[in-house]
Amino acid sequence: MQKNIGKITSNGHAQVNGQKRTNGYVEPSEPWEPLFLEGLKDPEEALAYLNFCLREGELWDVLAAMQSIAKAQGGFSKLARETGLSRVNLYSALSETGNPRFDSISKVLRALGMQVTVEPLQKKKALRRASTSKLVKTQRTARTLSSRAKAKGKS
Repeated sequence: MQKNIGKITSNGHAQVNGQKRTNGYVEPSEPWEPLFLEGLKDPEEALAYLNFCLREGELWDVLAAMQSIAKAQGGFSKLARETGLSRVNLYSALSETGNPRFDSISKVLRALGMQVTVEPLQKKKALRRASTSKLVKTQRTARTLSSRAKAKGKS
């Protein structure tokens, strides 16, 4: 067990084990955010962090993750240029009270080098292939009939 060694500094603050204390609060030795953002510069780390937030968190967690990744990978000005959205709209959409549209989220993710994908929750559902589902077959048939009708109309 470490023994607390303390002294009072000239400005009246206490120092315990070399760390400044003010009203019982010990200041951290190093800020965490720069280290955190440095890690998010790596695309694989950013992807893993965002996927974790999507699986485990609420909407605010996902928006905060996107905000942090945007800061780490060049900031909101760069993101605004790449998405075609204004910087103010990006700040608003990714804020705690933000309610972004899906196309805005998609644009931000593309600018960050990511995309939205959907996966089944359980292995049983994975066995049922999407290409054989009735809905997909119906959609394909409707598109095929529609494109044939358009082709006949042009000739």
